[in-house]
Order: sequence, then structure tokens, then C-alpha cells
Amino acid sequence: MVSMIPTKLQKAHHITCIDVQQGVSMNTAEGEKDDVSIVLEDSHFFGESESKDCPTVDACYCEPKFAFMTGANVNDAKNLMPTSASSIPISNSHGEGNWGGKLTCNRCHFSNFVGKSMCGETSVVFQSNPDSADKIPPHYFNDAVFTNVDETGWAFFHKPPTKWANVKDCGNFPCTAPNNLIFSF
Repeated sequence: MVSMIPTKLQKAHHITCIDVQQGVSMNTAEGEKDDVSIVLEDSHFFGESESKDCPTVDACYCEPKFAFMTGANVNDAKNLMPTSASSIPISNSHGEGNWGGKLTCNRCHFSNFVGKSMCGETSVVFQSNPDSADKIPPHYFNDAVFTNVDETGWAFFHKPPTKWANVKDCGNFPCTAPNNLIFSF
């Protein structure tokens, strides 16, 4: 579930993702809005399951998996239903991030993230948005439950690509915002 909606308050609840390649990425968009709130509640995310991604050698679908991609509050927006390939992925924003806003996750449960999937790909609870060059709002997790999540299944954070090093945006070094995350539990 990915959103990039022009709103000051975005809520989602009772989402269940099982053996999912990509879980949720909730984002608000379109204009300077520093008092934005994104809320996810009462949802459950399952990583590895007994279902094999490679039931046979010739029928394998092995991709990295995560439950929760960092959200953002950005200046540009995308249509709810993409009408062109350039709008995909929806989580890819080219607009500037706003300084305000917050993301709150209440009573969410994360199960069976053990670092590597059965077929050897990454399987983690949290992933940073690889396309988010600007400020990422603080993420607050209240009453989160982690079941069968080992130390390698916790998170994968992307390094800023060297192509982000330009004088206009971040000077002569890649923007570091993707590494400046605040997660509070």
C-alpha cells in the first residue's frame, strides 16, 4: 500500500500484509504543510511464511521484502491511480520534503522478519525510501509488537546515491537525509 496524497491528515488501519514484497509507504504531498499527520493503526505484517517463493527451480520469484518504508511529507503529488509509467513507483517523489509533520504507528504487529528470505533476499521490518533525498518526518511507534524478528531482520537503510551530489541541492556531496531518521518506540 503506497500513498502520496495531498492532505494534512492521512489515516489507515487494519491492514494485513502476508509474505509481502512491499508493505506500506504512507506519504502526504502537494504544497508546504508543516502540520501534517500520518497515522497507521491496528495492522499486522508477516515476513517469511511457509509458502515458498521458489516452489520449483523454474518457478522462482525471489525479491527483497519489507513491511514498512519510511513515509514523507513532500511538495509534489501523484494521482491516486497512475496514468503513466513515469508516475511509478508512487513512492518516488521529486519534490522537496517539508520540515514539519510526523508519522505515528499505533498497535502494529510485525512477525517473522529474519534478515534473509528462504531464497536469500533481504527480509526486514523497516526500509528507508531509496528515493527520498529530503527530510523524513519522525516516526513514532506506540505499542508495537515484534514477534520472531531477529537482529538482521530489523532494518535496511539505503545509502544516498552519489548522483545526488550536486551544488543545487546538497552541495558537492550526496544528500544525507535518508540517514537522518528518528524512530521512537
